[in-house]
Amino acid sequence: MESVQCHLKCKQNEVNQAVFLPGDIERADYIGTHFFENSVKIAENREFHIYNGTYENKSVAVCSTGIECMSAAVAIEELIHIGCKYYIRIGTCGALSPEVNIGDIIIATGAVRGDGASKEYIPLEYPAVADLQVVNTLRKRADANT
Repeated sequence: MESVQCHLKCKQNEVNQAVFLPGDIERADYIGTHFFENSVKIAENREFHIYNGTYENKSVAVCSTGIECMSAAVAIEELIHIGCKYYIRIGTCGALSPEVNIGDIIIATGAVRGDGASKEYIPLEYPAVADLQVVNTLRKRADANT
């Protein structure tokens, strides 16, 4: 019998391997229905809404994570268990620099690990650094669209 994830309500290989992770349910619904071609809603449970689709002929998914780090950790853990491999957190953020304006595109290369969840997975000394290949790809796409 195939195992269904407790919170996401999905099975192995049911969700595409590359997943966008907004916090907000409405943002996930919007992305899934307005940006994806061949969009299919895979699951809806609690704060988790999941869609599969294609974007520029690439298989992608979107999964809302809720508003806190523990909820995001649950989503990512269960996505890992069903075969997902690539994750890009998307959404809004704050900024400490006055040079950052409302509406600017921010592509983070690292983050302060003050979230409360990541310390359960790896030591605090380990930096929260983004994958360089993903960052470079995102930068190229952002530059092409500005």
